[in-house]
Amino acid sequence: AIADYGRALEHAPRARIYANRGLVYMELRRSEEAHADLARALELDSADPRAKRLKQSLAVVERLDWAVERLTERDFGPRVEAALREAFAARLAEAGYRLAVLLSLSNRREEGGRVLAEAARMGHRTAAYELYHERLRQGRYEEARGLLKRAVELESHAAMVRRGRLHLDRVRPRAANAREQRELALRYFRLVQARGQADGLAWIGVVHERDGDLEQAERCYRQAVEEGSARACTQLAFLLKSKGAQQEASQLLGLARKRGDSRALAIQG
Repeated sequence: AIADYGRALEHAPRARIYANRGLVYMELRRSEEAHADLARALELDSADPRAKRLKQSLAVVERLDWAVERLTERDFGPRVEAALREAFAARLAEAGYRLAVLLSLSNRREEGGRVLAEAARMGHRTAAYELYHERLRQGRYEEARGLLKRAVELESHAAMVRRGRLHLDRVRPRAANAREQRELALRYFRLVQARGQADGLAWIGVVHERDGDLEQAERCYRQAVEEGSARACTQLAFLLKSKGAQQEASQLLGLARKRGDSRALAIQG
């Protein structure tokens, strides 16, 4: 959308186009660009009500940025909560997700669950994916399936991997649909890889390893390791260990642990 607005502005630098692009920047929390576009919109048309409203909303976004920064410092105080509630009332999905986290950490899980559900409805991909897991825990499977589909549509990488894994788990020897399920798994893992996530390639390696193509699996894992995947470090370590390359396997497990892979942490912890 940003590129489209940029092209439109090259042909006709109108206030409404600047205001619309400012909104996109605001949703992406790119405050400086949003400020510049909204200021330009008001410059071109000082009476543009949309630009004025967006500028007011931008102040809310800036307070949200401050609140998110404070949350990373584990500040769950009333000022942070108030900023999140203000941004959530302004229909900012990110604020809803962060508020849900704060409420859950403050032992207000019931309200946190309601806020998380609303953030998911507003289009927050992480909220949708986390709510999917919550519905699974509650045994609400039909709703969970819908949430997983929604999270994939919102381009949650974790949801794409989950869909791929579900298909991969259905690949059974001599099953009539094994080939179809394998291709569906690869489709989701490739979507993750295409979005710059090295774990997608690591999962493609898993598919090849299950096929028995260890050479292709190793190539995928090594490339994914180079691209920063913690999962690939552990997968490659297991593969090399089975081939007797203990020293390199140990080094890879150490790297996986540094990158935070839970399996490597469990092995070396």
